Amino acid sequence: MKITAFALAACLVSVTASAEVLRVDVSDRKDIPEYGYEQVTAKAYFSVDPKDPRNRGIADIDKAPVNKEGRVEFSADLVALWPKSAANDGSAVAIIDVVNRGIPVSMRLNRASGGNMAGDGFLLKRGIWMVAIGWEFDVGARNGAVRVQLPVATDNGAPIRGTVRAAFTPDRGELTYTVGDLAAYPAMDDVANDSSATLTVHDGL
Repeated sequence: MKITAFALAACLVSVTASAEVLRVDVSDRKDIPEYGYEQVTAKAYFSVDPKDPRNRGIADIDKAPVNKEGRVEFSADLVALWPKSAANDGSAVAIIDVVNRGIPVSMRLNRASGGNMAGDGFLLKRGIWMVAIGWEFDVGARNGAVRVQLPVATDNGAPIRGTVRAAFTPDRGELTYTVGDLAAYPAMDDVANDSSATLTVHDGL
C-alpha cells in the first residue's frame, strides 16, 4: 500500500528526550464536589530541538517541519483529576498515565466507567493527582480518545511514499476489516488493485 506521507512517529517514546512545554489550553473543567476535586480536559503544546543529542531517538525528527526558532512543535491531549485546593492535597503524589491506544488506565483504580472517572473515589480519597496524556498519533480521533498530534514528516517538503505494515486479529468471519493502526496513513492507491499490497496469515504468535 502506498501512502502520501508519514507522520512524525514516537515524539514521546524516548525517556531521555528533552521537550519544552509551550502552553496548556484548558477546554473543560468539571467539579467533583464529593471529593473536592476537579476534572480538567486540556491540550498541552510542546516543542523539541531536533539537533539536541537527547532527541536523536525520535523517529524522523530530522524530516519534521520546524518553527522560526528551529524547533519541532506538537501537541497532546490531557485529562487530569486533581484537588481544587492545596489543602486537600495530602499525598503530594501524582500518577502520570501515558495513555495506550487512547484510553486512560489510571482512573480504573477508582473503578471508573464511561465518563465518570471518579468512580468510587479510591485515589481521590487519598489526595492523589491523576494526569493522563496522549502519546500515540495513530489512534483514531474518536470521542474521548487521548492522543498526540504530530507534524507530518517530509522529504525536504515533498510527501514521503512507502509501505506500512500492521498486525490485526479478526474476531469474526467478515470480508472486510478496518486496521485501526493504519488510520494515520492515508492511502494514495486503490489497495484492492495494488499489486504491491500483501496479506500474511499466521496460525499463532
